[in-house]
Amino acid sequence: NFITELPQNIFNNNNELTLLSLDKNWISELEPGTFDNVGNLKEIRLHNNRIESIKNQVFDALPSLLELHLQNNNISIIESGSFRSLQSLQHINLQGNSLAALGDVFLHQPPSLVSIQLDSNKISSFHDKSFAGQTSVEILFLGHNRIRKLTRFLFLDLLMIQRIYLTNNSIYEIEDRTFEPMQALKFLDLSKNYLSQITN
Repeated sequence: NFITELPQNIFNNNNELTLLSLDKNWISELEPGTFDNVGNLKEIRLHNNRIESIKNQVFDALPSLLELHLQNNNISIIESGSFRSLQSLQHINLQGNSLAALGDVFLHQPPSLVSIQLDSNKISSFHDKSFAGQTSVEILFLGHNRIRKLTRFLFLDLLMIQRIYLTNNSIYEIEDRTFEPMQALKFLDLSKNYLSQITN
């Protein structure tokens, strides 16, 4: 299709809607209020559009949402607190966007996330609390970015993490005890980086 925008209140009388698929369109912006009357949504597919930013309050009325697909857009900015009301969210896909830095976007979001996909962006820096509070995450995709350094604070709350993909970055340094909290870790991919040694 060729949809370029979603008017506010377009879904006024669709409270029984559980899946919304708007992928492969030309949508460039999401406005607060767009999803205000579809509180039973479980999955939103907005991948392969032209979305440039995620504004605060856009997803505030979606407490039942389980999956959010935003991959292959042009997203370069995610406002802090954008996902804070997604109390049930388990899977978020932000693969293939233009994020250069990841702020504290998940800080105020309830610890329901199981998988986070951030691969194939341009991420080179993180906030120390980028993943703070996300104690249920099991899979984290960060491959094909521009990450140079991992600090010991970055993954501090990822207590249930089992798989981390960090391949194809520019990592040259990993601080001591970075992976120490990860008692459930089974798979760690650090291939194709610039590491010369890994310390305790």
